[in-house]
Amino acid sequence: MRAIRFTYASAAAAAAAGVAAAAAAVWRYASHTIHAFYALYGCAILLLYTFYNVKLENFSTSWADGLAFCALVHRFVPDAFDYRALSPDKRRHNFTLAFKIAEEKAGIYPLLDVDDMVAMRKPDWKCVFTYVQSIYRRFKDEN
Repeated sequence: MRAIRFTYASAAAAAAAGVAAAAAAVWRYASHTIHAFYALYGCAILLLYTFYNVKLENFSTSWADGLAFCALVHRFVPDAFDYRALSPDKRRHNFTLAFKIAEEKAGIYPLLDVDDMVAMRKPDWKCVFTYVQSIYRRFKDEN
């Protein structure tokens, strides 16, 4: 298996070509050559590196305050809410907003439960990965 390392520096460089296009290219290449986990992780970094208060280090604690979910949904549905008005301290609000907008605007079933996410400080990475994958697959062909 070929090792590919995605960093915020590489994400910034890729953004010059267009964030969505770069993420789609990473997905097309990486999903055929490396584990889907790393492909999606690379795409998530490319899509979210510009968002305030979001730093992806994993598919667990990096998503625990709901801001990464909100940023991912906002990347594809920017007019649905004001991302800058969100706070990492309002976890329940963030999860509720992200899951609701994803379902209403994109038809993405909320695989995660808001109460479960709020109760956990370290969400199950497999559950987060599955939901993020469903969001990305829904929007991957849109710019």
